[in-house]
Amino acid sequence: MTVIQEGANCERFLTGRQFLLLFNGFLVSRIGGAGAGLAEDHPDGKFVIGEWEWNMGATVILYQNSIMLLIVILAFQLVSQLVACDKMMGYLELPFFSYYFVLGPCMLIESTGFVHAAYVLKDMLAWAAGINPDEADPKKAMTKNVWYYLKCAWSWGWVIFAGIFMVKGWALEQSGATAGEGWEDLPGWAAVIISLVFLTMMALAEGMQVSALALAKTPISELKTTKPMAYATCQVFFEGHNMASFMVGRQFMVAMMMILLGRVTGYAGGDGVLVKGTDWGMGAGFNEWGLQSGFLGALFVCNVAQLMTQVTASLFPASFINNSVIIWILRFMLLIEASGVVNACWPLSWAMSRLGGLEPDPIDNLDAEVLDRKRSMGLGVSESGFGM
Repeated sequence: MTVIQEGANCERFLTGRQFLLLFNGFLVSRIGGAGAGLAEDHPDGKFVIGEWEWNMGATVILYQNSIMLLIVILAFQLVSQLVACDKMMGYLELPFFSYYFVLGPCMLIESTGFVHAAYVLKDMLAWAAGINPDEADPKKAMTKNVWYYLKCAWSWGWVIFAGIFMVKGWALEQSGATAGEGWEDLPGWAAVIISLVFLTMMALAEGMQVSALALAKTPISELKTTKPMAYATCQVFFEGHNMASFMVGRQFMVAMMMILLGRVTGYAGGDGVLVKGTDWGMGAGFNEWGLQSGFLGALFVCNVAQLMTQVTASLFPASFINNSVIIWILRFMLLIEASGVVNACWPLSWAMSRLGGLEPDPIDNLDAEVLDRKRSMGLGVSESGFGM
């Protein structure tokens, strides 16, 4: 935390972390989903476990379109997030070498400049929304020297390059958006629209989380007159157990978008051979490692759909949610959690806390409004802190 809290390191860590998280998700979706061998082993296309043969509906929905993989990903992501939500210090003390295994790689990825486009997008969005940059903490400002601007130009070049190939793949029906069971009849124009919808949902979900966590520890009463829609959204965020439920529903949506975007931004086929059309002379190596591996897709999604909104929401949390769309998306996320489809994460998170001996974070001079909000969130309050 000493390293993360120094200057702009927190922003840099979050930026590098987001690319690693997304790219790992894309890779898992590639290796954990149904492969070409399914049709070879079972000509009728059905999934078989011993003598148990699934029907085509179950095979297509649960296996070929990675719904089972989604549940596995959520088991890893949600449990860790729920535990760390109110046991931050205890979580960082767990012996998984977070300094070397997480912080170091994230800072290294950020230093390469691949994700610097997010900083430019943040400034552009703040300007377009009329947000005063002076509202941000000057101690956390990014050092903008010649290397910073060179990395921004380098990153933007990659984002534009990746974006061109993403649209090419969608429009010419070369990506996973138009290949595979349930996708093969989707025309190119529809693939473009659906992919943009996935990108938008991912972007809003990421920004909502950052805004909610930032506003959870600050008084919001002043927003009632200055940012009424943000105030109304916060009323829903912090009512009862909604904050914890939102984290669960949001992660389900993000994990689903991660799998879907991993599919639609990755090119179909294998070994550098495209399913149809031309590769514009780029060659099999580029096709395999840049397009079919999901690297360019992850680079594009990370910068455009995630980091832009995350970084902006971290600096201007109330302004980001001060619109009428966010509150309806929030209610949809709460509905996902209320359905119970991912509620196994709760007992798993309790078990992880108990096995790790994690204690809730202590109360430290909290504002009375924030303290009442914590109590109303259903997290429980004791002399030592809050418990989930």
